[in-house]
Amino acid sequence: MTQQTTNALRSLRLLTSLILESAVLAGDRGLISGHLYAVLCGKLSLDQYNQLMSGLVNAGMLTERGHVYTATVKAHDYCNKGGVIVNLDKSPGLV
Repeated sequence: MTQQTTNALRSLRLLTSLILESAVLAGDRGLISGHLYAVLCGKLSLDQYNQLMSGLVNAGMLTERGHVYTATVKAHDYCNKGGVIVNLDKSPGLV
């Protein structure tokens, strides 16, 4: 695996974890899809965003209702096991 591929996968895992943690923190209000995409549109195309979010729904981490994503028990469990660790001295990594 090339360094570029490794960096891309690390970034994707970090982004995924941040989305899940945001959904957990949002609670029953959930994350409004349009608002979330507005934050990410400089980093992901709309197709990439839709694929990522569909993947999280299909994996059972999020539910979608009326363009609002909410965290499932599976997402809560993931975040309770550590989720994202951001060390300011090092690059972001996952537990």
